[in-house]
Amino acid sequence: MAGHSKILGTAAVLVSGVVGAMLLGRGDRARPQRGNSEREVEPVLLLAAASTTDAVTELAAAFETKTGIRVNITTGGSNALANQILAGVPGEVFLSANMKWAQTVERNELAIETMPLLSNRLVIVAPRGNPAGVKSPGELLSDKVRHIALAGDEVPAGLYAEQALRHARVYDELIARNRVARGQNVRLALSYVETGEAEAGVVYATDARASDKVEVVYTFPPESHDAINYPLVLLKSPGNQVAGRRLFDFLRSADAMAVFEKHGFSASATKGGN
Repeated sequence: MAGHSKILGTAAVLVSGVVGAMLLGRGDRARPQRGNSEREVEPVLLLAAASTTDAVTELAAAFETKTGIRVNITTGGSNALANQILAGVPGEVFLSANMKWAQTVERNELAIETMPLLSNRLVIVAPRGNPAGVKSPGELLSDKVRHIALAGDEVPAGLYAEQALRHARVYDELIARNRVARGQNVRLALSYVETGEAEAGVVYATDARASDKVEVVYTFPPESHDAINYPLVLLKSPGNQVAGRRLFDFLRSADAMAVFEKHGFSASATKGGN
């Protein structure tokens, strides 16, 4: 498609930013410590699904104000973040957009505790004004739609989107017509719609809420895809586990949930943890 070069370029910038954040986190941890009292004020690293960017940024600032502990944040697709954890990135807390990648971390014995935290909804968005007139999944097959943006096929948002479009019986035809444009994560997919590179996209309701350049034209029924759950994972980190536990507990507090709800998330209906 004509927008491929732009899309690949945007993805390259995103990857560079994630790597930079990883290196920054490593650099912070490399500073010599003079005693146990100082170790507790080391920065902690939160690896969070891209769809939670706005909420966790606000919460990180609140946590630092409350505790004096700085939070470095790396956001991206949950699959990419899980693979970074498996590769040894010294993070303390992981907020995934589905259970699969949290369980991958658990199976590799890198998790201390996991709990369901948030849920979300899946929607179709269009650029403001909806120039292609999309109002339902079936209208994604309209001649006015050249491209529909989805997150990557291993990214939770991309997996949910594929399930929902298959449920609507349009996914195979969209693939056959070469209309699906995949972004590295859901925020990148959203950006394709914001810039008009795609006439529509499937993203989380919270992503649509965070942008004034798109509008929601359709909300998928919950039964059209797996339940959208965001588990919170306390990691077995070589870094500052005391501060990591404090961040983990803070993110599941009532105050933190109020911030998540302000950004459009709701509490997970799934109970339990490990």
